Amino acid sequence: MITIIFTVTSLFMIPINVAFGMDSRSRSVQTLEVVIDSVLLVDIMLNFVTDNFSEPGQDITNKQIAWRYVRSTFFWDLAECFPGLIVQEQYTEQTRWIYLTKISRYIHIASA
Repeated sequence: MITIIFTVTSLFMIPINVAFGMDSRSRSVQTLEVVIDSVLLVDIMLNFVTDNFSEPGQDITNKQIAWRYVRSTFFWDLAECFPGLIVQEQYTEQTRWIYLTKISRYIHIASA
């Protein structure tokens, strides 16, 4: 539930940051964005050991869970959280394209 709230919050923050530039953001907004990306990173780690796809009573190993996650949405999830964590402090016009990959959250949510 918390990841849904953070994802919706970031859906408002990303366009504003792209449109007006990250230099104009306050420190509290930057901190909120790091917290959101960190929670999404923890969600990625939990998805490697949590099975949402199998039927009750079906015996499935952690390796199968991890492989299923890698084949489904792992790369989308990774593209959603890492750019913000990487570019947070050294944002320049050259690194702006890395931050723009966070827009993939829109694609991921639209395809769900």
